Amino acid sequence: MSGSVHQKRCELQDQIDNLHEHGRTHPRQLSIRYSVFTTSWLHQFIALTHRNFQAYWRNPTYIRAKFMLNIVGGLLVGSTFFQANDSLQGTQNKLFSIFPSP
Repeated sequence: MSGSVHQKRCELQDQIDNLHEHGRTHPRQLSIRYSVFTTSWLHQFIALTHRNFQAYWRNPTYIRAKFMLNIVGGLLVGSTFFQANDSLQGTQNKLFSIFPSP
């Protein structure tokens, strides 16, 4: 049994050596880059953005809620540093309102 394992190992090593030799004797070929997508990134971006805006346009409740969220959020953040002094605490409040931590 060990003889057949030895024989298989030798055959495998010969195949590996042949592959290496074949690779050394043949010149390198430049690979051609194919895209996996059928259209360009720009076309996909435009199509998906258009489709997304259409979905928003067809759902005015979502748009109203989004506007209210942005307005209320902006007022809340703005009120955090409204008339804040230039002390260490005031500057820290201004920074935390502009760059909120997660």
